Amino acid sequence: MITGNTTTKTGNDGILLNLTSFWIFVEGGLGGAMHLLHIPFTGFLIGGFSVITNILIAYFSNNSKQFLKSLSIVLLAKLLISPYSPPGAYVAVFFQGVLASFIFPVFKLNAFSVFLYSLLVMLESAIQKPLMAYLIFGNELWQGITFFITTFFKNNQASQFILKILIVIYFTIYAIWAYLIGIWALSFIKNYTLFKKKYSSALNEVPYKKLAIANINGSTKKIGLFILLFFLLSISLIAVFTNTQSVSLYLIKTCLILILFYKITPELLLFYQKKTQFKKKHIVNKVQELISLMYQNSWRANIISKQYKGLKRIEVFVHLMIWLNVFNNGEET
Repeated sequence: MITGNTTTKTGNDGILLNLTSFWIFVEGGLGGAMHLLHIPFTGFLIGGFSVITNILIAYFSNNSKQFLKSLSIVLLAKLLISPYSPPGAYVAVFFQGVLASFIFPVFKLNAFSVFLYSLLVMLESAIQKPLMAYLIFGNELWQGITFFITTFFKNNQASQFILKILIVIYFTIYAIWAYLIGIWALSFIKNYTLFKKKYSSALNEVPYKKLAIANINGSTKKIGLFILLFFLLSISLIAVFTNTQSVSLYLIKTCLILILFYKITPELLLFYQKKTQFKKKHIVNKVQELISLMYQNSWRANIISKQYKGLKRIEVFVHLMIWLNVFNNGEET
């Protein structure tokens, strides 16, 4: 079992607040910062940051109520600052928080619970992507993939075997990533008190820099509208040039599902956002203030991590991102 931290209760409360704020940043703004800085593996890293954040909440609290409290704040903030996120994004956040509130109080914080939690979260992410594709495109998607493989290899039995191999590889990648996240989380807990001494010289050479981040919600909305227009055009063209009624019906069904997932649902969330104005201004202003600082810390962590190569660079970036935003409190070292 991992030895509990020696921070005072007041100190823990501050750290838990910072962890919750960082989780909000991960879900609401980190993707934009990482794309701007050209950091690789953005999708994997965002999921990894959320996992490590919940592991650290377990380290400094390990109370089911704290997980659910942080989860409710993150979901509300995500709704306020990123209402055009697809439904799957909210499902993933909800799953992470609820799973953490069960695993860590039951199994305590140890290597087993850390790796179990990381693996289950990554598997949920791995399953959600093809599941969403299936809900949108139906069996035709899998039939198309199978047809492509069969045509390419000209052997039905070989194509089935290759398809299974691809599925195994797909889930194995997520499992390996879960293992790495677990390793980095345990390493962070063991060494985070030494980071100020370890990186102080490098941080002093990398001053804060104001970053201009594009409006993610606006660009997401434009992309969604483009996709809908593309599918409407596709339906019109196929309806004109084909006599196959099933093809037209399939495209119509697909388009309606896309409209539901990426247009109607976000608009309903936006409507709910406008109806719940009670703390919106205060929350948004506070989140924007924190996110502005966290964008700068993203830049600093990226600059320092560039001196390393491969997985070590990713590990240093992950550790510095969390330490700067949660434990350094924006202070110059």
